[in-house]
Amino acid sequence: MTGKPEDEAWISDARALLDASAQQLDADTLARIAHARNAALRHARVPRWSHWRSWWMPLTGLAAACALVLALGLRQQHRADLVDGNRATQSGSEVEAAVGDETMDLTQDLEFYAWLEAREDGDG
Repeated sequence: MTGKPEDEAWISDARALLDASAQQLDADTLARIAHARNAALRHARVPRWSHWRSWWMPLTGLAAACALVLALGLRQQHRADLVDGNRATQSGSEVEAAVGDETMDLTQDLEFYAWLEAREDGDG
């Protein structure tokens, strides 16, 4: 042991006192101590990952539940977008049906204005 001389002396005295008291123990106490020591050694040999099981399983369940809620939310949002898209398509079709004939008239008007502008450029 490395350390201060007074620490080493204290450790030596403590060890001697413990050894002397251990020699005075009865058989029942020694058996209980041996049993506790063996239980502690068995516990020390348990792989560390098995201790994670106590919190890893609930955490996995929570992650799965969150993924399910997210998937259902996205599915509901997708359905809402499809319904809104169908409404927009229907309203667009209605507008197109109502304006269909006027669109052709506007196209003809644009051709007229282009002809008129070309004529003015040529005359001017």
